[in-house]
Amino acid sequence: MFALLLACLSFLPSLIAPGLGGRACLEAAAKELCVEDPVPTFLPWNQTGSHAGRIACPVCVHGCRPSTAIWARPQGLADAVALARALDGALASFEPEPCAGYVVLLPDAATPEAESRKQLEQAFAATPLRRVFLTVARPQHNGDEIAQYGIPAGARTRTFAYVNRKVAATFADLRPADDNKALFVRTLEPLFAVEEPYEEGAVRMCDDQEPGQRMGFYGRLRDAQGRPLANAAVVAYQADTSGLYAPRDSGTRNPRICGVAVTDRDGWYRFQTVRPGSYPGTKEPAHIHLTVAAPFHEIRYVTFWFDDDKLVDALRARKDKETVIVAPRKLDDGGVTFRHDIALAEN
Repeated sequence: MFALLLACLSFLPSLIAPGLGGRACLEAAAKELCVEDPVPTFLPWNQTGSHAGRIACPVCVHGCRPSTAIWARPQGLADAVALARALDGALASFEPEPCAGYVVLLPDAATPEAESRKQLEQAFAATPLRRVFLTVARPQHNGDEIAQYGIPAGARTRTFAYVNRKVAATFADLRPADDNKALFVRTLEPLFAVEEPYEEGAVRMCDDQEPGQRMGFYGRLRDAQGRPLANAAVVAYQADTSGLYAPRDSGTRNPRICGVAVTDRDGWYRFQTVRPGSYPGTKEPAHIHLTVAAPFHEIRYVTFWFDDDKLVDALRARKDKETVIVAPRKLDDGGVTFRHDIALAEN
């Protein structure tokens, strides 16, 4: 997945600070975050945003979405204000995508936490932000994790873009005079194509002992205007690896491998299953059926065929409008996965 991501970001090397983009981190900063590294969780004080007045991890809340974090030393707060303003404008261009960014003040070691909060509040007093929220790091509680976000010696800020809890790009000391809004748009835009929902939320259609290649699939459900549809039902069912919905002697064709996902607030659904087989003795491609329903919207039926199934080639030109040909992507563990987003029309 990140090979695609890096290809999408191939135009950025000249904008990424030397030694900070890609795996070529400075030797002196070998433990600092590089592109493709997992983004560590940490527990800052949230000054604004949905968790204002509480200690909460923004990576846990927004880590799978395309997100941007601006880390700043106290002497870099003026730069952070300008960067946050540019980021706020960039995120507006992705509406109705619920994408967030945040500023993290990295306090001086001797500064009390209450004083750091006051510094941050005063710096942003004249800068209202709609999509970017403010936080204060707490090194005494998350020192090891926060150290990985380290701002290079002599720098005032360091900015991270990430998706799926992995770093996509880093920038040290972006100049406030530059067109950072355009930079943020170019950096974040390709990340929407590769983002995934949390694996922990996947609906398991069968248990781990089910024979066959592991297969996962996921996507976002939206309305006709592109807004996420939450609390919608996605019903999935399929045959097993031998092409049967139920054992031959069961007396029923009710699918044994099935599941129902309820979309989250961002419209995501996700399933874990095994790759189905085609019906025995037929030339019907292997497939997975979906039925999608949301209040006040038309019911949608979807059938997934797989583009690496030889049976699909002969039928490709004759498939109906409900059938979608997807390209399963191989995973390191031998399984495959794919994404398909679905739009529902209103009744």
